[in-house]
Amino acid sequence: MSRYSTFEMNIPVQSYLLAIASGNLVERRIGNRTFVISEPEEIEKVANEFSELEDFLSEAERLTIPYEWGVYKLLILPPSFPFGGMENPLLTFASPAIVPGDKSSVDVAIHEIAHSWFGNLVTNNNWTNFWLNEGFTTFLERKTVRNIFGEDFMKVTAKLENQTVYFEILDYGLENGFTSLHPVFNGTHPDEALSDIPYEKGFQFLIYLESLIGEDYMLEFLRSYLKNFAYTSIDVTNFISFFSEYVHQKFTTTDAEEILSKIDFDAWIYAPGLPPITVDFETKEYNDAIELAQSFLDAKANVTSALQIFKSFSVNLKGLFISHLIDNQEIVDDCMAQYIYDTLQLGDEINGEVVFRWLIVAIRSGQLRAPFESADEFVGSIGRMKYVIPVYQAMLDSNAAIAKAIFNKHEDFYHPIAIKAIQDIFSEDVLISA
Repeated sequence: MSRYSTFEMNIPVQSYLLAIASGNLVERRIGNRTFVISEPEEIEKVANEFSELEDFLSEAERLTIPYEWGVYKLLILPPSFPFGGMENPLLTFASPAIVPGDKSSVDVAIHEIAHSWFGNLVTNNNWTNFWLNEGFTTFLERKTVRNIFGEDFMKVTAKLENQTVYFEILDYGLENGFTSLHPVFNGTHPDEALSDIPYEKGFQFLIYLESLIGEDYMLEFLRSYLKNFAYTSIDVTNFISFFSEYVHQKFTTTDAEEILSKIDFDAWIYAPGLPPITVDFETKEYNDAIELAQSFLDAKANVTSALQIFKSFSVNLKGLFISHLIDNQEIVDDCMAQYIYDTLQLGDEINGEVVFRWLIVAIRSGQLRAPFESADEFVGSIGRMKYVIPVYQAMLDSNAAIAKAIFNKHEDFYHPIAIKAIQDIFSEDVLISA
């Protein structure tokens, strides 16, 4: 007896957005248009984690134009999935790493929802223009996050990710073309340029444009942009022309020319290196995290209050705290790292965003030495490249033989994309940021 399943997609999509999943899966409705899908034993946890999924979709829709795709379904894949999420229309793929049990990684789901407009409805026409997908999506994600969780939460997230991209740009080299928003591949595989740069540098560029025309006009521009380019694939010249025309439509000739004269499109889009203008996302909470980290570096931390303060931090603030230690790694020896680990009870942390950053500190400081048991366990339990590649890099820098042995043990667990990326870091030609 044969069984057939059929599916008809009436909305045009790019071929890279086609995906199929099969397995022992169950579906749970969250809202009028939103669903989660997972293996049966995980469905309660997943449904609870994303109980606000309908709110996320509605807020992103309110900021843009009506949601085109009818329903939104989020599928949790096995732990070997190499990305946080993949925005296939109607069926977002997501890593179980975004389901830690405390709703601290729901911004990944918001990012994938935002792709329903930027990437899925309006698409970059090639990977040189990838920032038109990811920079715009990150912009909408952050606006949605701000409206739901508050301005400070959004700024802390932006600050953490912008620090990450700062390290990535330095690792590539300030003159490396892959640090541009418009990288030229010249036969190199686009995966070699896969980083946070199109996300965060693109986001900063759009925030800068918003600072020139105001938020209301910026949101109106995005709605016009979506309506004008819906169901098409575009490049950066389409964006520049449309933005320039919009500014001339909304402002007097004198004001429009003044606004556009302040935008160095070449420096922002085509030039390599750091963004030409620094966008400030500092908050009191950010400063609190940095001050706490610095108190440990200065050997002035109060044990009781330090633990209380750290436990009050969001996952992103904890990430900023640890990133400050990474940025001052030369000061952090094994004794200091052990003291921080014990004082702040870091062994209790469950979110991968915190765990992978701490493992970098632990390995580089010598607090965690070969054979790197806890790092071995971590990279063997999750395949998300954002987490495992920096940990492998830290192990490689400390003990290459053990790092390679750990990879060999777990290689069959990883997705082919992750295998290639991890193998690349064992080459002298590739640098991976912290």
